[in-house]
Amino acid sequence: MMPVSAELFKRHGNTHYANIGYGYYVLAVSVVYVAFLYGIKFIPRKWSQSNRFLRYVTGLSVPLHLLILMLPIFVPFVHHYSFREHVSVYIKRVGRLSYVLLSLNLFLTLRSPISPFRTLYEYADFLPLHKWLSRLIVILGLVHGIWFVAKWANDPNVSLVEKMWHKKRNTVGILISVQCLLLIILSLRTIRRKWYWLFYFNHNITNIGLLFLTAVHARPNIVKPYIFINCLLVIVHGVNRIWNVQRMEINYKLRCGGGESNFVIVSLPLTRPTTETLECSHVRVSPYRIYNPLYWLTASHPYTVVEQTENDLKLVINESTFKMIPEKQYSVQFCGFSDNAESPITRSIPEDPCTRIVIVAGGSGISYTIPFYRQLTQRTQYTNVQFVWITRRLEEYEFIEQNLRGLLPETAEIYVTGNPLQEQRAIITTTTPAMHQDGGTEGLDFEAIELGQWTPQQQQQQQKQQPGGEQRKIHSGRFEWGALLGRSGSAVTGEQPAEGDRGGGTWLLSCGPESLVDSASRFAQENGYGVQKESYSV
Repeated sequence: MMPVSAELFKRHGNTHYANIGYGYYVLAVSVVYVAFLYGIKFIPRKWSQSNRFLRYVTGLSVPLHLLILMLPIFVPFVHHYSFREHVSVYIKRVGRLSYVLLSLNLFLTLRSPISPFRTLYEYADFLPLHKWLSRLIVILGLVHGIWFVAKWANDPNVSLVEKMWHKKRNTVGILISVQCLLLIILSLRTIRRKWYWLFYFNHNITNIGLLFLTAVHARPNIVKPYIFINCLLVIVHGVNRIWNVQRMEINYKLRCGGGESNFVIVSLPLTRPTTETLECSHVRVSPYRIYNPLYWLTASHPYTVVEQTENDLKLVINESTFKMIPEKQYSVQFCGFSDNAESPITRSIPEDPCTRIVIVAGGSGISYTIPFYRQLTQRTQYTNVQFVWITRRLEEYEFIEQNLRGLLPETAEIYVTGNPLQEQRAIITTTTPAMHQDGGTEGLDFEAIELGQWTPQQQQQQQKQQPGGEQRKIHSGRFEWGALLGRSGSAVTGEQPAEGDRGGGTWLLSCGPESLVDSASRFAQENGYGVQKESYSV
């Protein structure tokens, strides 16, 4: 009987095991990269604020981190074997690279309570990197499949039909390639936002295909160690999804009176006594029970707790296709905070009395920024905190003011960006230095926070008197980042920060649509400001 090794050599040649070592190398690079992510959290904050490169490193800049990860992976990609003479080796290497990177991708998307990064990062911190790493993995898998089909089609000595459909392992590979192509199409921004449920469902089905069908397709096999590693990570993901899940009905739901507004306030019962502060944390809502397959294959809906009382939690939601209905039961996961701290403040903003903090919310982003502001101002060391809210309609501001009394900061500045002709009740202040019709936020869609033109008559020098004698300013149109952040200077003097001390002790917190958050982050990083962000987008 012919030995197994001799039989493999006869069928595949001496390159059959050529990519096993490269796969282990990529796995090792992934481990080193994870250690790197740990290490950068211990870089002194003053270093990262004074050095642009370190700001991008600690801020998890996607282009930079992909370069840091992929450069050592691709440098030895073509090695030992001639590319021209052994093209099959490199086609297989692309496929193995795609699969090995899955382990890193699964690791980065672990969320609390079981997450190695739970005391250092929030789950959302890695989402931009996860999106682009996922795209790279899917593209590599698709390139692997297309490259082999092209090779067979141009080889007169083989039958393309026989290669694709008469060999089980190759047929499975074609199926994986079709899944990858469909996922790429559904992940296009316009399609993803219109049919997010379909994208997410297909995303999970493709994940299953990549994880398990690849084990059937790959030669040599990838059971050890990759399948074991990935199965362990999938189990941890599953535990995290059912941790602290309760089945409940909502207490009540209030809707904004504006005909076109989707703003609602939802009250959830707090059925278990807790000493933990849940304001500023997230809950995830699913209409399915945990034993329903759709609970696992469809997206849950994350919302931020804006107010916590003894008996309930309140959410501010800009409703889209998913609408919570009274008297219907939902599976609600209370996420809390990943490190059991009071809030994300403890992990980000330095406890320095000279720190200036500018909070900017867009739309329903106030559900995160209101409790963040409250917790900041309850600490005596933070005395210079500015709150800005951008909303599309005036009635949304009035809705929040009436139903969440006392929560909206009395010194908040409100920017109403909708059509003022339909909002004659508005009381508008004079245009300030931070209000420019063609400022730094031009071009941002703010996810349907539309921009309207206001007449001079509507820009009257009036102010809305608030309880306690404070004056809340309501502006029209958009603002410009530089004027907004430079207006207070480092000591609330109205001066711009000095060139040699750009940013100084200033932090910019932004929450809302992706376009707003990205614009704020770019400005802050370019000018040396501290950054914290929370993106509400799909």
